[in-house]
This record gives sequence, structure tokens and C-alpha cells, in this order.
Amino acid sequence: MTRAACKIVPFDFMTSPKFQIFLIRREIRTPAYFDRHLPMQKQTRQFFILLALFSAAVYLVYRTFFTLNLVTWYSSFVSISLLAAEMYGIFLMSLYFFQVWDTDEPPQQPIPEGVKVDVYIPTYNEDEHLLRGTIVAAKAMDFPHKTYVLDDGNRENIKALAEEIGVDYIARADNLHAKAGNLNNALDITEGELIVIFDADHVAKKNFITRIIGYFNDPKMAFVQTPHSFYNFDNFQATLNFKKNEYWEEGQLFYNVVQPGKNRWNGVSFCGSAAMFRRSALEEVGLIATETNTEDMHTGLRLHAAGYNSLFINEPLIIGQAATDVTTFNSQRVRWGEGNLSIMAHDNPLTIRGLTLPQRLCYMGSMLSWTTGVPKLVLYVTPILMLFTGVAPVRKFTSTLGVITLFYLFSTWGAVKAAGNGYGNIWAIEVTAMANFWTQIRSTWRALVKRAQQSFVVTSKRGRQSNSLIKQIMPHILLIVASLAAVFWALIRYFYGFTHDLLGLSIGSGLVLVHVLLAFDVLRRSLKGRDFRFSYRHPSDTVHVHYRGLNILDTEEPLVGQAAAVDINECGLGLTAFEKIPSGTKLDLLLQGGGN
Repeated sequence: MTRAACKIVPFDFMTSPKFQIFLIRREIRTPAYFDRHLPMQKQTRQFFILLALFSAAVYLVYRTFFTLNLVTWYSSFVSISLLAAEMYGIFLMSLYFFQVWDTDEPPQQPIPEGVKVDVYIPTYNEDEHLLRGTIVAAKAMDFPHKTYVLDDGNRENIKALAEEIGVDYIARADNLHAKAGNLNNALDITEGELIVIFDADHVAKKNFITRIIGYFNDPKMAFVQTPHSFYNFDNFQATLNFKKNEYWEEGQLFYNVVQPGKNRWNGVSFCGSAAMFRRSALEEVGLIATETNTEDMHTGLRLHAAGYNSLFINEPLIIGQAATDVTTFNSQRVRWGEGNLSIMAHDNPLTIRGLTLPQRLCYMGSMLSWTTGVPKLVLYVTPILMLFTGVAPVRKFTSTLGVITLFYLFSTWGAVKAAGNGYGNIWAIEVTAMANFWTQIRSTWRALVKRAQQSFVVTSKRGRQSNSLIKQIMPHILLIVASLAAVFWALIRYFYGFTHDLLGLSIGSGLVLVHVLLAFDVLRRSLKGRDFRFSYRHPSDTVHVHYRGLNILDTEEPLVGQAAAVDINECGLGLTAFEKIPSGTKLDLLLQGGGN
């Protein structure tokens, strides 16, 4: 069989209503393809949450009063540092459980008539191929609206693209305040009562506006947020298994659990895209916030402080592109973490006027989630130091400590699974934490020390954000090397009789090896090959291809055959044919899938 990549002649995937590639449900796998999650009953979820909080309280009391190793200054430092990291983790876990206590969905509302809607697509340096799909889908939405391409790159080809598709084009003379400034510039010169914001890679469903506009019948509704779902399933932060129909990435926990939970407290986070706003509400708070590089969270905070309402609708209405590799992932997370923490210097959720107590807790939970890097580093380093020095971070490993610790761990894991509505994948969550820990340390440092030097870096949608790959993975390499060296050293000490603490060696080595496996998973994802394509190739094994073409010599008989698509995007496809196709052959393709 021959594998070939052919240009599709009769089809334009972005304009053909029959074959819009990003929205195909049966032929190309989308997030719904993997959605097999069944949430537990509310009472069951809440029971597990209360059990986890109780076990955490018991654990902390016992650890504080009965386990600290205060024999020497070094043992005191290690023991207290570990306890402090555990306390901080339990504090953040409590904020998380508060936010996800109840995840009920609001009912859909009647669609109003005669409302003017503007759709904004801010862009800076994204490829024309990527933008085409976003613009076409935005224009095709089934409620009267005007679509605007906001080009901070001031590019003639993007202006021509907007004119070709039939949407408005807005550029400005400078790039002041990056994306926030771009949006504010459009707000100054357009008139829509409601504003929809899409990132340059976010392709919307046809019913995006009609699905959420009814909630603005509430005159105090400032914004409605919808989830960000992704079509490049093999992205850096994802766990993927096509054979088992399994897909997980950290955004699923946020969008399927945390955001719905915030509805109860009127504390939904604006996530930068896939949201609809009331113009008058934005005007009341000074438009989009420009003081930090996370204008989304900051703007939502000010709207809530002004007394406005928000909602999250847990229905995927757009599909976009997740961070493709470790460089884009880290660049994106540093900006998010730095920006979210910097908000506290301008509008601290604990002190700003107008927020309710639950809203303050929701915002603190979201912002402080970016500070877990140092506590995680303490948890990773503590068993390494114990194996090197022989000094345990607890006074003594006892059966009581073991039972209480296991009770705390299993009840916490159970609560994460139960409260996660089917998205609480413990191992995947820990891999993400391992991938994030050094990035969060950097973002915390930048927010505390280098806040004035913040800059908005657009996440690359094609290729790596940076070529310095080794810098991105060096913390994990050092952790692996130090971990293995610590286990080797501890074994030497035990076999040569320098220590007889087999229990301590076993516990320390077990923890270290778990961390090594997590770090190896991060390295495996980081070292996968680069993709230089303008647009992601969707894996496909269900699209059937009929092809017809002429061989290189015009006198030969027409070449007619069938093939199976291997991967596909709006620019081309890879296929497996059942006969050899001569190089240079031009083919007309008919693509069929799911009986269509």
C-alpha cells in the first residue's frame, strides 16, 4: 500500500458547509468523542469532600503535635518546611473543594430579539490558514451579528482575507496594551450591545450566540463564559489513548468542574475567549483591564466587584488548539501565572470593595493555584535529602503515622475523583503538577520581583515558542539525576552498615521513584518531534476516499481508486491507497465518512 499526501482539489474545507473539518462529529474525533464521564450524585460528591477535609484536619493536627523532628537545626528546618508545604497544599485543596461544592447547570433562557451583537477576533501574528477557519465559522453563526477581525499585526494579507470572507477589518497604529488594548480599541469604534470574543484559533459552532444570549435577559448579567476545548489531542498537557477512547488534559477539570462550581457563588472566571459580554458593563469598569497581562481574570474581577453577574455554560461551543509542546506550554503558563498573581497588586480580591465573601474565596483559589511550585518542590526534594543524609522529616515512622497518612491520602484521592465529575485523573493531575512546578516558581518570582517588566507574549500556534528545549526540561532532568543518586547512595549506606533504617529507606525510595516516573512522563512529552505544519492534522481512520486523476502521461487511462484517510486538515490529507499513485499525479478527491 502507498501512503501519499495530496492536495484536495474540489473541496475548500473552511467554506464547504458539508465538510467543515473542525466541527465534524463522526468523521474526525472531537472532544465529544471522548466524553464518557458520568458525574456522581451531588450528595455523594459532598460526602467525599467533607470526609477529605476531616481527614486533612486530623492529619495536620497529628503531624503538628506528634511528628516534628526538632532534634537539630537541620532536622527542624526540613521537618517544619515539609509541614508548611503540606499545610499550604491542604489550604489550596480546601479552596478548591469550596469552589466545586455544587456544579449544577443553569437552565437555558429564551432568545431575545433585536439585540446588536459584535464578534471580535483579535489577532497579532497567527497564520492566515488558522484565521480563515475562525473567521468563516464566526461569520456563519446563526444570529444577526457583525464580525470584526482585530489585527494588531496590521497585515495586508489578513485585511485581504477579511474582505474575501466579507467581515470587517480593524487595525491600529500601535500595539499598546497588547490584546487588551486591541479589544478596547474595537470597543471604542463599534456599537454592538453585546460583544463576543474569540481567540484567533477558536472555531465556533453555528449556535454559539443563540445558546448563550438568552442569559442576558438578566440586566445585571455582565458576561457568560463557555469552555475551551481542543482538537489537537496529542498536545503537551494531554493524556491520550485512541484505542480506549481516553483523553484527559488539565483544562477538562477546570471547565467541567471548577467553572460550573463557581456559578453557585457568582464567581465565574473570564478566560479570554469563547465568552459574551455586555458592553455597558465593560464601559462601567473602564473596558478591558490593561494593568496586567491576564486581562481576562482582571476584567472579570472588576465586573463582579461592580455588582454584575456571570455564568458559565458547560457546553463546548468552540474548538481550538492547546499548547503543542513544552516551550509553548511553559511560555503560556508563565504568562498566566505571572499575570494572575500580579492582579493582587492592583485589585486584591481580599480587599477590593464590592465582592461577596464567596467571590473573594473563588478568586483567591484561582490566583493562589499558581503558587504551588515551591510547595511541590519541597515535596519532591524532601525524600531525596532524607536518603542522602539519613535524617527523616518526622520524629519516627510509626504505625499510627502510617494509618493516619493513608487515611488522609485515600480520602483525598477519593474526594478528587468524586468531586471531579469523572475528570479527576489522579496520575494525570500529578504529571501536570510535575510539568508545572518550575514554571510556577518562575511566574511567582516574576510577579513578586519583576512585575514592572511584564510583557504579553502571544502563544505560538505553529512550531515551538523557543528553540532552547534543554532549558525547559533541565529542572526535571536534575530532579531525576538527584533522585536516582539518592537511592543509590542510600543503598550503599545500608549495605555497608552505616544505617539500619530499612523502613526509612523503603519509604524514601518509594516516594523518590514515584517522582522519577512523573518526571520521565514530562520528559517523554517534551522530547516528541516538532510539527511544522501551518494547521494541525486530525488523525482519521473513518474517512473513505474515492480518487480520480490522470497519470503523468496524458495518453494513459484515468487513474481511479479508493483509499483510507490517515490524517486530514484544511490544507491537505495523508492517505493510504491500495495501488501505487505516481508522484506528481493530480487527483480529484471525494471524501465520505459516516455514510455522508
